[in-house]
Amino acid sequence: MTKLGPQDAIEPIVKLSTDKPPSRLQAGTQILTLLSLLFVVMTPVTYFNGRAFHDGWYAYLHLDQQMFPLDTAGMLTQGAVAWGDALAELIDATFKSIGAHWFVVLLMIFSGALLWSVFAWLNRTMEEGGKKKERAAKTEGRLARLASPVFSRAIVLTLALFLAIEVVSLMTLGFAALSLPFYLLGRYEAKKAVSIDFAKNPLVTVKSAKGDILELRELGCGPQFCALWGNGHASTAPLSAISWSDSPPPDK
Repeated sequence: MTKLGPQDAIEPIVKLSTDKPPSRLQAGTQILTLLSLLFVVMTPVTYFNGRAFHDGWYAYLHLDQQMFPLDTAGMLTQGAVAWGDALAELIDATFKSIGAHWFVVLLMIFSGALLWSVFAWLNRTMEEGGKKKERAAKTEGRLARLASPVFSRAIVLTLALFLAIEVVSLMTLGFAALSLPFYLLGRYEAKKAVSIDFAKNPLVTVKSAKGDILELRELGCGPQFCALWGNGHASTAPLSAISWSDSPPPDK
């Protein structure tokens, strides 16, 4: 009679647990875990997007964006709004491009189908030539055994150097991809608002440094200063200089 070990006792339990489909609780837990990880990743991304949009908007008006800071919640909200604006602009540009260049779109679809067919044919050809690859692999194995250790280490160091350069380059490109499009989007949205002379912004009464009473459009306010628009350019005034604010009627 053979003696059963711990592995033999656990094996039926493992098989039973793997054969059973996951319960609703387990599936829900997995989904919530994935959503939590998604939110953890998207929170800093949204913050960077909101900061880039905020800076681009004020930069187009030649205002110092450091005078109108937003807290973390404000930056996240700004990032979410920027994502909505970007998606709306992308959909609008896509439909306009398809309507104006429908023949090019059809040509791209047929060209893609043709390339797919060519790659499928190449894949079949490479599978048929598997024996030749095996012989080539054996030859490469003999050459690798003949290579000197110094040469091999030099190759490893060179690859490590190139890998480090690629990692830094990818990090730079990733940061640029997170910030530059939204910086340009902020400038674009500011340009659209300038084209209508900020007609939807509140009209405030401001006392200038010379003592004149001016009526300007409010662009945004920080802890100490407000950005104002009037006579085709933006200006900055302390909060204490604003005496009255009148907002336009809501949209119907």
